[in-house]
Amino acid sequence: MEKEICISELKRLSHLYDIEITVAKKAGRRWSYIVNAGEEKFLPSQIVDQFEGYALFVEGKDFDNEAVVNAFRKIIKKINAQKGG
Repeated sequence: MEKEICISELKRLSHLYDIEITVAKKAGRRWSYIVNAGEEKFLPSQIVDQFEGYALFVEGKDFDNEAVVNAFRKIIKKINAQKGG
């Protein structure tokens, strides 16, 4: 269910900013990868944001960090709203 909610928005962001995006959920001390979008850039992946138990990993450079983080948080809120309702 989580995957279906966020895949289209992640694809849009990855194409818009020319980045690879991976979303993961915290599972104890490890990250459980849920979905990724975009082409691999062969750059180091970095955690750009952590929100409500999820993390946003990004491979890329020269992208609008704030816009990507805001979109990520909206996706997570949608996921949590659907789980709760």
